[in-house]
Amino acid sequence: ASIEHCTKLLSNMLQSPEELRNEAYCQLIKQLTENPSLESCTKGWQLMCVFLATFPPGENLEPYLGGFFVKHLNNEDIPTIVVEYATFCLRKLQNINQLGARREMPTAVEIESTIRREFASIRVFFLDGKYVTIPADAWTTAGQFALKVSNMLGIRTKSP
Repeated sequence: ASIEHCTKLLSNMLQSPEELRNEAYCQLIKQLTENPSLESCTKGWQLMCVFLATFPPGENLEPYLGGFFVKHLNNEDIPTIVVEYATFCLRKLQNINQLGARREMPTAVEIESTIRREFASIRVFFLDGKYVTIPADAWTTAGQFALKVSNMLGIRTKSP
């Protein structure tokens, strides 16, 4: 049920203006600040990861969001799982700022792997029935994926 809820929220966010997206990030920050419930906090960080896989924060919000993540890296009182999510989010903030908002919704597999902070294993099937498995995450572009497939197959392109 949480993936379905997440999908509905993301669908609305992708169609929303930047101001509403920023508000969603701010509400998450508010939920995560001094939240005494580790379960609630973990779910909030998971949603933050999924937001960062779908749309970037606005230009004015980005430094504050990055600062929020950094604040959770160097505090001994913060649970390890929160530090791990903050570290992941800080890395992915740079990715989503470079890529921009997605044009399409992330798939359930992308959402689930993002929540786990892992790569998804994507099978690429060939006409002879064989396949290769390629790791990818929600920030992997089609060009990067194609390069991974060609590298795995030993196909090298010539530079112009």
